[in-house]
Amino acid sequence: RTVPSVAYELGNLRFSAGQYAAARAAYDVALQRGATGVIAAMARAGVARTWEAERDFARAAEAYGALATSLEPRSFLYEDALVDQARALELSGKKAEAVVIYQKILKELPTAKRSDDVRSRLASLGIAVP
Repeated sequence: RTVPSVAYELGNLRFSAGQYAAARAAYDVALQRGATGVIAAMARAGVARTWEAERDFARAAEAYGALATSLEPRSFLYEDALVDQARALELSGKKAEAVVIYQKILKELPTAKRSDDVRSRLASLGIAVP
């Protein structure tokens, strides 16, 4: 077991206990100690989830955006990272930015598993969708 994977697991334990700042610190250790691949992506997602759990939606949106940027569109986490980013943007009051991300999902991922949810969110924001 490597330091990044152990730090990631510690982050998950802290998150489950509601210790969001401690979880974020553990996820950051995983990233700083050279996490790669899935562990790095999941640690970045963990950081974003901690901000969202603390209701700091602006930081959550930024962290989800950084996660999405670090992924290839074919990654199993890419769609979720974008949807999560858009949701956090909405919750932080940045509805126009959320619309841009939702539209990006439909454009880049026409067969997205959550496309119905994305269309619903766009409609609720007053945006006509095809």
